Amino acid sequence: MDISAVKVLLVDDNPNMRLLMTTLLSAVGILDIREAASAKDGLDLLRTWVPSIALIDYVMPEMTGMDMTRAIRRDTDTTLASMPIIIVTGHGETENIHKAAEAGANDFIVKPFTARILIGRIQRCLRDPRTISEMVAERDRARTGDR
Repeated sequence: MDISAVKVLLVDDNPNMRLLMTTLLSAVGILDIREAASAKDGLDLLRTWVPSIALIDYVMPEMTGMDMTRAIRRDTDTTLASMPIIIVTGHGETENIHKAAEAGANDFIVKPFTARILIGRIQRCLRDPRTISEMVAERDRARTGDR
C-alpha cells in the first residue's frame, strides 16, 4: 500500500488533537490531510472531496461523530457512503463501541493511542473496509458454523 496516496479527513473539535494526529500522519508520509473542527464542517468538506478514510471524534458539540457517520453512510454517492471511518474517542466504554458499530464505523480507537495503533488501524481499514458490524456478524456466523 502506497501510504503517500492516502487521503485523510480528520474531524475533531480539539485543535490540539488535530495537530497531534496530523503530525503523526505526516510523519509516516500521509500528506493529503484535511481538517474540520466540527462534524458539520467535515460534511461540508465531503461535498467537494472524498478522502480514502475519515478519522472522526466521537464527542463533538452540536453533531456527534455518530451522527456524522450515519450521515455519510446514507449519502447517495456510493464511494463516499462506503468510505472507511474510524471513530476516535477518550470514551472507550462498550456501549460507545456498540453505538459506533450501529452507526456504521469501520473501527474504533480509544485515546490515548500510539502512532503504531493509529497507522495500523488505518492500514487495516483500507485493506479490509468491512464495518465493525460486518466483522462481528461474520465472526458470529463462523462460531455457529453457519456460512
